[in-house]
Amino acid sequence: MPRAPRPALAAMLSAGVLLTGCSDGSPPATGSQPSPAAASSSAAPNPVPVVQPAPAAPGAVRSRKAAGQQAFARHVMDLWGYALRTDDARPLVATRAAHACGGCAPLARELASRRRQGWTVDFPGVTVRRVRLAAQGGDRMARATVDIPASDSYTTDGTFRNTSPAHQGATFVVRMRYVRAQWRLVSFTVG
Repeated sequence: MPRAPRPALAAMLSAGVLLTGCSDGSPPATGSQPSPAAASSSAAPNPVPVVQPAPAAPGAVRSRKAAGQQAFARHVMDLWGYALRTDDARPLVATRAAHACGGCAPLARELASRRRQGWTVDFPGVTVRRVRLAAQGGDRMARATVDIPASDSYTTDGTFRNTSPAHQGATFVVRMRYVRAQWRLVSFTVG
């Protein structure tokens, strides 16, 4: 059985794979156009995030069974997507076990940097292909194969910034612990 990533490595992977909407910080090339998906849409993309509620946890996350573990892992992935869309990691961080959450701090720093720089991502969320569960000490690991779609980034004034490419077959790992009748996040990595 493979070992779980060390917290520092997990943090680096999470920060490194905020690939959706991340770039080297440079402006888009002159004459850059929105992605073909955005350009072909009859409605203009909404570059300014609409205030929306964070995804609610499904009731199954309270179950200790495999269905509860899978539901919690998918909920973490939904909250990650919400964080990328809104630059708000608080709902994801709120799922952590005690004060532990490998991956949460780098994500929160990256999103704070985006807010300071004045840009956001029009991120539709991940598509989960498969979730495999395994024990990891007293915790459970959910290793998901996901498709991360291409996404467009915009400055706060609505100007197109760049497009991040799609990442098919990426791995999203959620380490969780059952605490007080519900699953709590220990760490997550995306790679």
